[in-house]
Amino acid sequence: MKKLFKIAILAIVIAFGVVGCDEKKEFGNIHFDRDVCEHCKMLISDKLYAVDALVADKHYYFDDIGCLIEWSKNQKIELENAKIYVADASSGEFFNAKDGFWYGGFLTPMNYGFAAFKKEQNNGKKVYKFSEVINLISTKPHSHEMHKAKHYMHDKALESKDKAHGKTLENADENLTPKHINDTKNSSQKDENETLKNQSKHEAH
Repeated sequence: MKKLFKIAILAIVIAFGVVGCDEKKEFGNIHFDRDVCEHCKMLISDKLYAVDALVADKHYYFDDIGCLIEWSKNQKIELENAKIYVADASSGEFFNAKDGFWYGGFLTPMNYGFAAFKKEQNNGKKVYKFSEVINLISTKPHSHEMHKAKHYMHDKALESKDKAHGKTLENADENLTPKHINDTKNSSQKDENETLKNQSKHEAH
């Protein structure tokens, strides 16, 4: 009886193990808000533009297709020989980037602007092949650097604004404090003079 019980437990463990293995996909296993982009080193948060590139049996994750292209240039990797999976910009489902319909003019995480779809879209935009997207991004300025610089300038502007606001309040306090002290002194002096005046009247009587 104990032997049968052990066999049953083992079978259950094996079954759960098989299910667990099935849950992990061949690609697209990105932990959003935990994994960072291989190129820009920022957290991958947007599920509609993420990229999973399989190069030499190793997965590399990116938050924008432009980051993959810039990274491949720096690493001297030919993307034609890599397996690249991208998220469908309408569903987040991963599929082969080379089979997708690509469109420009999107607000992507690092501002490269290209989004992929499994099916052709009736959005009035020009459709590109993946090879065309590679060529376009490769020949334009480093958008991700400009995007990060824009955020940097924005943060600096806010920081300067906060400092200026703090200085204004500080100056306001400095201006108010002496006035407050003078008002208090004048009020005290007035009360003292009034008291002496009343006292003199009382003595005269």
